[in-house]
Amino acid sequence: MFSKEVGYLIKRSKEQLWYIFLKKQRLNYVIKQDQSWTRPELMDSCTYKYFVTCLGYDDSIYVLAYTYSKQLLLYIWSNNGWNKIHITSLSSKYEDINYISLKLVLGKLHILYFVNNSLQKARVSLKHYVLDNSVLIPLDSLNFFSDDRVMALNINSDDKGLIYFFYKRQLAKTFYLALSIYRKDKKTWSKEILLASSSRPVKDFDSKIGLGRDLHFLWSEVVDNQVSLYYKRATLEAIINKRAIRSLRLFTISNTIEYLSLSTANEIGVFWMDQSRGFYYLISEEKPDKNNIRVIDYRPVSPYYLALNDKTKNNPILVIGDGFPVFKWNILELIDAKNNRLGKENKILERDNKLIKDLKLRLEKHEQLIEELYKAFENLNNTLKEKDKSIHRLNIKIKQLSFELEQMRSRFADRKFKQEENKNVSIQKKDQSTDQCKSYEIRKVGEEEIQIFDDLTGSQEDREEINLGKVSIIINPKNESL
Repeated sequence: MFSKEVGYLIKRSKEQLWYIFLKKQRLNYVIKQDQSWTRPELMDSCTYKYFVTCLGYDDSIYVLAYTYSKQLLLYIWSNNGWNKIHITSLSSKYEDINYISLKLVLGKLHILYFVNNSLQKARVSLKHYVLDNSVLIPLDSLNFFSDDRVMALNINSDDKGLIYFFYKRQLAKTFYLALSIYRKDKKTWSKEILLASSSRPVKDFDSKIGLGRDLHFLWSEVVDNQVSLYYKRATLEAIINKRAIRSLRLFTISNTIEYLSLSTANEIGVFWMDQSRGFYYLISEEKPDKNNIRVIDYRPVSPYYLALNDKTKNNPILVIGDGFPVFKWNILELIDAKNNRLGKENKILERDNKLIKDLKLRLEKHEQLIEELYKAFENLNNTLKEKDKSIHRLNIKIKQLSFELEQMRSRFADRKFKQEENKNVSIQKKDQSTDQCKSYEIRKVGEEEIQIFDDLTGSQEDREEINLGKVSIIINPKNESL
């Protein structure tokens, strides 16, 4: 997929590193020397929308850039500095270039760009040039109409000199993925080859040409913030003969997918970013499962193109890694070719799997402990309920005993009061032999009763009787001895 704002890391054959990037719409480049980067230098004074880069067999650096003034310019680095070649300029306000590409095919640099037109029933086309000994030679163009709503997706090449143009077009509410192939011997583009169709909008796309001309292509479909990723693999013969090829839906997720890239090195893998996180997925055609999505456990993560001199196609590859200025790792370097698996990532996965396993064991123990605590709580709750019932019954019994005790105390108090009345009685007796009146009181001391007498003299008329409650006191004022 063509990512317009991503920089290029170029590794020349002498291990010299270049990094070309856009900053404030200006093309900058830096060179790593003595383990440090030089200060950024401007390639030109123009302002640019986007650019692409390619590395030649002789370590020449090619930069194709599209400016805001609608000029397409080719820059070539040699030991004498940058040389600039004007490719084209657009004068119509309805035309624009929305896709550019550089391909090294059998040692020749091919320049391709797609010219779009906003008018209805206007011609849109893929323009094609080849650079031969610093001479720009036009080749056959691939033409469409604007009503076809064609959009360029990806351009690839193989080691036999074929160029593959992947694009999508929309008719009514159906989206078509299609392919056209340029053959050097015929010097023309083939007719449209239909790859897939869908009623859902196609967003991201990437392709790779594997060994034996196996074509791998990947695309995403988006509906209601749900992203579904699809993969197809077929031989060139099967595609040309229009054999039915099954599409494999890898997974559907609600996350966004940015900088989608397909890798066919050792294992077929998919890499992408979601905000600041990196993800990868190893494709299994037998059991696709979104649970196989893995998070790259490195920070920071940035997208960039990697251009290497492999003496064949030198196709830049979109990768994700730590990015400028470190470039310590990228997703492709994590692949362990010897073990045919992700080396460093597998160590991370092994560590994570071990950690997950330990966490599961701890979780199981905690769950067992929680279950035991729950049972103990249930038993305690039942015991407390039984104790509450016992306490309730005991409270009822205490209330009954308190009531009976109160009744007994009340009866005892009445009986005692009556006994006290009977004890404290004043008895008056009159002696029959004399006229002297005797008065006595019976008092109980311990077990014995004692009679206390008072002699009262005087006539009945001279005496006065005072009643105090139930006690009568007789007073004889004439008896001075009293």
